Amino acid sequence: MDRVNIYSDTVNIVTEKDQVVFNYDYSKVDNQNKDINAISKIEIRLSCNNLPNLDKTSKSDPRVIVFYQDKRFEDKKTVINWIRIGSTETVDDNLNPEFTKSFIFDYYFEYLQNLRFVVLDMDDEAIDLEDNDYIGYIDLSISDLLSESKSKKCTFKLNSEVPEGMGFKKNMIVGFNATITLSLEILKDNNYYALMNISGKNLDKKDVFGKSDPYFIIYKKTPNDSWAKVYQSIVIKNTLNPDWTGIDISLLQLNSGDDKKLLKIEVWDWDRDSEPDYIEFELINDKKKEKNENDKKSKKNYTNSGSLVFNRILIKEDQSFSSFTLGGTEIDVDFAIDFTNSNGEPDHVTSLHYINPKFDPMDFYSMNDYQKAISAIGYVLEPYDTNKMMGAYGYGGCFNKSTKPSFDYPLNDNPEHPKVLGTRGVLDTYTEALKKVALYGPTNFKPMIEKIRTESRANVSSASVNGHRTLLKYNILVFLTDGTITDMEETIHEIELASRYPMSIIIIGVGRANFDLMKKLDSDDKTVDYRDIVQFVPFNKFIDNPFKIASETLAEVPFQLLSYARKNDVYPPFAVRTVEKEEPKK
Repeated sequence: MDRVNIYSDTVNIVTEKDQVVFNYDYSKVDNQNKDINAISKIEIRLSCNNLPNLDKTSKSDPRVIVFYQDKRFEDKKTVINWIRIGSTETVDDNLNPEFTKSFIFDYYFEYLQNLRFVVLDMDDEAIDLEDNDYIGYIDLSISDLLSESKSKKCTFKLNSEVPEGMGFKKNMIVGFNATITLSLEILKDNNYYALMNISGKNLDKKDVFGKSDPYFIIYKKTPNDSWAKVYQSIVIKNTLNPDWTGIDISLLQLNSGDDKKLLKIEVWDWDRDSEPDYIEFELINDKKKEKNENDKKSKKNYTNSGSLVFNRILIKEDQSFSSFTLGGTEIDVDFAIDFTNSNGEPDHVTSLHYINPKFDPMDFYSMNDYQKAISAIGYVLEPYDTNKMMGAYGYGGCFNKSTKPSFDYPLNDNPEHPKVLGTRGVLDTYTEALKKVALYGPTNFKPMIEKIRTESRANVSSASVNGHRTLLKYNILVFLTDGTITDMEETIHEIELASRYPMSIIIIGVGRANFDLMKKLDSDDKTVDYRDIVQFVPFNKFIDNPFKIASETLAEVPFQLLSYARKNDVYPPFAVRTVEKEEPKK
């Protein structure tokens, strides 16, 4: 049962006369201990229309109470609390109120941020909140609002039923036409990125028969004093004096918006057939650099391993990811599911495809690993496509009574219309496909990537708007696989081609196989100067927590979309106005 709380260890609420600023600290959820950065800040303003008149001698006195869903996964149970964020002011004697107080939220792409808006008719004699007359409510996620409110506002009919777990009493007078309207604005914040040109000078020679093949990695310090990789350059072959040009990275990604955050740069020599050789590292922090220089001077005959030169650092204002989602860019999602025989026959309890007889699509812990991965990612991405249609494909199996394996087969048996309705549709289609498929092999990724790459060609408008082409759609292809792929070299080449198109690729390793070779796809051996579009995650690390699955797999997508937009000079279909953020008074 849902519960209502006012306080939580994960929230920070600042209430002012005209606004409520709310932040939910996801880094504290399940001890994630990593930098989790908001994409932007969203301001929501509220109004209502056609509210029922519940007062005998005058009109209703409405107020909206706003709640945020605090969802935890504890001991294989889902625990939901609704945190009371705050409320609007009360508007006396008004059935069509426009409220002055606004609500400001940090927006995260990789989390499903659910809100609840409860409308009450306030009574001066009420002691507790539940003693006021109940009018109705609406549940929405921030991603729902960004997708639905292409005109910057959206209107919803109020539900007159009382939400489960809340102590309000249903009123006998029902407002059948009562609505609530939410108006959105993106607050201008964190929309900057760095353009850099970096050179290496006199780097160490690590190869026996040639010069080094250097690349570098940038790390930032995390809250738990570990290092998080934020950028990896391309490999420049056979040189001790490499030049890396046109490096672009969001400041939010680079330093979490903190100019004092410690950064580390490591330089490596790439080897195709063995582990990379370590050349050197550089700390971007004046005090630590000074200490290191003193340490070096105390040693006789010290020789460094070369140097890095920042020839150009330019900070530019960027579009925000939310300006694309609010501005009409759709997110198109396709799942590609592994039906190779290494999964085990679906009717065997040890199979990765085994369906629990007590399977409940609303119960995460009743699912097999494929179902868990689909639901954890699908429900987060679903709101970003207005028609909620998703692709469900299979690869590595023999489908529809064929004796030959297919590697891009639509699981609904309809090549002309391979999409199904929402995450629930993907789960249902997957379950039905298990009854008809013959597991086979091999594990080939190239055909599926090529298919989505071909589709993504139409994602950018051919005609310009105000001198710019627009990004109509961005594709996300999600592979679920139980082992290392067979067509590795072909897939790497296809990924290099796909990196020039508006798409991202997520690969989730299901089961207990050794996935070390799969990391090659995650741009670790990048020799092509274009976008990093692949994210690989071994599912076992997060098997019982959909929050962690989603955050690990989806956190890079906004930056990948923005990287495509910058490199190709594309904009949202509709202009999105941003406003300067006002800091709350202390």
